[in-house]
Amino acid sequence: MTAKEKARQLVENMSPNTAFGLNQESSKALAVIFVNGILDELNEWGAPYLFEDATQNDWAENRISFWNEVKRQIKMI
Repeated sequence: MTAKEKARQLVENMSPNTAFGLNQESSKALAVIFVNGILDELNEWGAPYLFEDATQNDWAENRISFWNEVKRQIKMI
C-alpha cells in the first residue's frame, strides 16, 4: 500500500465518526494524531538506531519515512 492509499484509508476509517459530529477536517486531525503515535513509538524505541544490523536499520528508516509521507498525504486530502 502506498503512503497516499494509507492516508486515504486512515481518514476514511475516521469518517464513520460523523455521528459524533466529526467532519473531514476532524477526521484528518485524528488520522494525523494516529500517525504521530506510530512515529513517537518508532522514535521512542530508538529507531533507526535500535538495531545493529544495517538491514534492520534500513527497515526502521523506511518505516519512519513511510509514516512521515502518510502524514504529509493526510494533510493534502
